[in-house]
Amino acid sequence: MRLDTSDTIKVAVVKMSDGNPGAVVALMQMMIRGNKYGEVHGLRRLCILDECEIYGSKVWLLWKDVCNFDGERFDKMIDGGKKAILSEVKSNGGGYLLREFGLGDTECDAR
Repeated sequence: MRLDTSDTIKVAVVKMSDGNPGAVVALMQMMIRGNKYGEVHGLRRLCILDECEIYGSKVWLLWKDVCNFDGERFDKMIDGGKKAILSEVKSNGGGYLLREFGLGDTECDAR
């Protein structure tokens, strides 16, 4: 895990994005949407991604290829945790995303 309780939002987003500009956009928009309900929602989602070890290009691929830039779908998927994320990758991502996430079809079926 990369995040620390002393991280500011800016530091947390930089850590989670791995310098990927698409990931920065996805995470910042997630934080903005989360702030509608209080900052804790966006921070909780960052923690879920950190626990699932989803960083950088993987964040971007989830936002772009799995969720088609749909912020509510992205947030709902993350709120569901690792099982929901893997399910969305399998259902909507195709083979290259399964490989990017280190999953084969049978491995993903088992989860």
